[in-house]
Amino acid sequence: MPPTDGAENVDRTLATYERAAARYAELWRPAPAVDELIGDLRRRLSAGARVLEIGSGPGFDARAMEALGLRVQRTDGARAFVDLMRAQGADARVVDVTRDELGTGFAAVFANAVLLHLTHAQAAAVLARLTRCVDLHGLLAITVKEGRGERWTSERLGLPRFFAYWTEAQLRDALESAGWRQLRFARNASANTGETWLQFTCELADGL
Repeated sequence: MPPTDGAENVDRTLATYERAAARYAELWRPAPAVDELIGDLRRRLSAGARVLEIGSGPGFDARAMEALGLRVQRTDGARAFVDLMRAQGADARVVDVTRDELGTGFAAVFANAVLLHLTHAQAAAVLARLTRCVDLHGLLAITVKEGRGERWTSERLGLPRFFAYWTEAQLRDALESAGWRQLRFARNASANTGETWLQFTCELADGL
């Protein structure tokens, strides 16, 4: 029986990425909707702005942000992904977003397809933690899969990964409760899997 505790879910999912990082990088395909999210983030930021990326994976999104003139601090919970990025000459560090220090003074946080590996309670706590990473009026760009409930799946990588799904209302409530104010919302269907993704760009609410 797969573990149900949130921390164990994270550890088990990270173990999959440790073993399958190279395979994940091979399967990766560009997502126009994510490119639009990155473009929107860039339009809201000054050239050279510092962005904390949570869950960088192989580093493809970081590369796209850097090509637009942003400075990205790459992080991932899987050392195998960090090693891949370092082998390409990128600065990256191993970070468990639920436990480790994340740093401060960033203009934005970028979290594409990462908080979906956390339970809703864990994700809510992380969203609150991320408010301390950004400067006044700092931004957050986030994507999760639309749906309800949780499940384990070995699809694509052949090894188990935990996913928690979100409705638009659930994610909006979690963001607002954590102290984020919505600036942009989009719903996009993946051409690769047919799944629907929710995207939010948010600003740190006044008074935090």
